[in-house]
Amino acid sequence: MKKTIAALAVILSACGTMNTGIVEIDDNTYMYSKQDWMSHTAGAIKVEMFKEARKFCADKGKKFALVNQQSNDYSIGASAGAEIQFQCV
Repeated sequence: MKKTIAALAVILSACGTMNTGIVEIDDNTYMYSKQDWMSHTAGAIKVEMFKEARKFCADKGKKFALVNQQSNDYSIGASAGAEIQFQCV
């Protein structure tokens, strides 16, 4: 029984979030997209993404510069999600 509950928890947590990771889409221009079925607002998702993108640039010895962003809050049939495009300058 405990194994079944643990396995179910892992499966459900994996279904809650979809994350592309940081992907280079052009020379020094990156995209990061994340959806979270457990979140009601995109704001919380973007905060995490900005922190991760800033660290990504800092690890390169550079600073984060936002190029574009879009987001949507949770609605019936659609998860909360966000996409950012940025450069490390």
